[in-house]
Amino acid sequence: MIGTAKDYGIKIKGLVRDIAKFKITNKYDIIISYGVLQFLGPKFKAFLTDIKKKTLKDGVNAFYIFGNKGDFYSIAKHRFFFPSEKELKEIYSDWKIIKFEKKNTQLLMKGDKGEILYNLMFKMLAQKR
Repeated sequence: MIGTAKDYGIKIKGLVRDIAKFKITNKYDIIISYGVLQFLGPKFKAFLTDIKKKTLKDGVNAFYIFGNKGDFYSIAKHRFFFPSEKELKEIYSDWKIIKFEKKNTQLLMKGDKGEILYNLMFKMLAQKR
């Protein structure tokens, strides 16, 4: 049977905040980020370090993040932070990386001349030991 989180007694707290100003104050079983971590700029590594501390034992972090190759990277590398595969894996080297995928993905935005843009995206699921 498929049901809602409430049907299964699972509490979900979703937040919409400015990622550059956001502070995690509680501990969580699951922390998910979809396409926003690059907006942290130089705060990127410190933010992930904090996320790791705020994840409970056996909890998971799930990310979908822009990588350091592609059109978006070329356009915005001076404004945002685009990690390499090596950097992400090093940050989570003390966790179990359950899944790590990389894919050249079509962006929702278009180039100045209407051209289709692509960028490397990383999908990662890591579990705290």
